[in-house]
Amino acid sequence: MAAEAEAPETRFALLGEDRITYQVFGQGDVDVLYGPSSSEAMEVRWEWPPYADFLHRLGTNARVIMFDRRGMGSSDDPSGEALPSRELWADEACMVLDTVGSEKAVVFGAVDAGPTSMIFAATHPTRTRGLILANTTARYAAAPDYPWGIPEEMLPLATQIIQDTWGTEANADRNARRSP
Repeated sequence: MAAEAEAPETRFALLGEDRITYQVFGQGDVDVLYGPSSSEAMEVRWEWPPYADFLHRLGTNARVIMFDRRGMGSSDDPSGEALPSRELWADEACMVLDTVGSEKAVVFGAVDAGPTSMIFAATHPTRTRGLILANTTARYAAAPDYPWGIPEEMLPLATQIIQDTWGTEANADRNARRSP
């Protein structure tokens, strides 16, 4: 059976007038709220066999809840506002968790969902059972107190690379090398 055929049903949670797509799969006593890279669409993850295998393995011991943020994938564009900030993502996550009946979840943030997952865990400690971070960073730009980021002189080049490759196979290949 093809990995695409094994994808769970896509459903919708409402936040105001906006529909947020989500999927729930797997079994276990622990809920995992999976926050992948914003360059991915939830339903497409199942079309790439290595990614589908990763998701199936993740669901062998946990109930996995994942969704597309507003303005991403199959979710609605935000009604009457700019793309939601990382802080507003927490509202979306809470709405999806409420919709599926999850009171507390391990938050798993990959790539650029890492900082957002950290914010969720810090601002919603009663909803957070644990935090898993994969291929991410607390911030992207270096600073005097954070030397691990991209040096200031390299930021324009890094930004240009992202702008030039957004939505292309080159971007997908780059993210695939860094994603689970």
